[in-house]
Amino acid sequence: MGLKDLTTGYGQSQRAPARDLLRHGALSTLARYYKATGHLSSALARPRIQFLYLHYVFEAGKDPFRRLLTRLSADHRFISYSEAVDRILKGNIDAPYISISVDDGLKDSLIAAEVMNEFGIQGCFFSCASMIGETDPRRILEFCSRQLNMPAMDFLSWDDVEALSKAGHEIGSHTLSHLNLAQLSEQQAEAEIAGSFELLTRKLGAVKHFAWPYGRFSDLNVSSARMVFQAGFTSCASAQRGCHVARAPKGEASLCIRRDNTVATWPVDHVLYLMARNSELASPETNHWPAELRERSVAGDK
Repeated sequence: MGLKDLTTGYGQSQRAPARDLLRHGALSTLARYYKATGHLSSALARPRIQFLYLHYVFEAGKDPFRRLLTRLSADHRFISYSEAVDRILKGNIDAPYISISVDDGLKDSLIAAEVMNEFGIQGCFFSCASMIGETDPRRILEFCSRQLNMPAMDFLSWDDVEALSKAGHEIGSHTLSHLNLAQLSEQQAEAEIAGSFELLTRKLGAVKHFAWPYGRFSDLNVSSARMVFQAGFTSCASAQRGCHVARAPKGEASLCIRRDNTVATWPVDHVLYLMARNSELASPETNHWPAELRERSVAGDK
């Protein structure tokens, strides 16, 4: 997922500060309303699986990230990504649960992991497999500029990835090179999806989870969604807001995971409001692929 604006990341906020200020004010007002009317507490108490994801936690974000996790731990239980998926598949959703993931595989993911370790939280780090261990400044600059819309930043090394795994975190695939799967030929998409599965499996021994780049439903197509499960992944995640409150029917391939983007330095009340809205709007339907991606071959129907 690229770092684009205050809803999805980095670059666009550089170009639209007025929009960001308006968004900040609106979220603050809505958060106060939800808290004052009791909507917040009742919505957050609803049994559900909530996936939160970040792209980075810089040094300046460590303390805000700690504050966010401290507040969330007051009324939620943190669980691993695999447990979260398993609970949805089995319908074992008996409390408010949160699973945290980090996209892109930036070196600063280690800062997020450091804070998560303090809380005993096991996360999933979705990495662009071809960039793990990359040290060529020219390739890093080109990749960050073209694929992530951000300044050049270091990526995780294979030693970093192994250390994350040993600490109890999971490593997931964010494709080989963060291309928009909806814009690729079937052969190119298969190389990005199956190629990342093969590389991560060869290096780490196993990989279960996949999150497609950019994360909107328009950034995936039916054939690419099908390839995810054909390659050997057991879950596929979007970056569309939402949460999960009911059992996913018909197995792994029928489940399209919704995840909420957050930034460590956002006001905690904003994050809580967005989660509360997810909870209020969630239904069994939010387990499903959207209509434009819902085909028998994706859902695995016979």
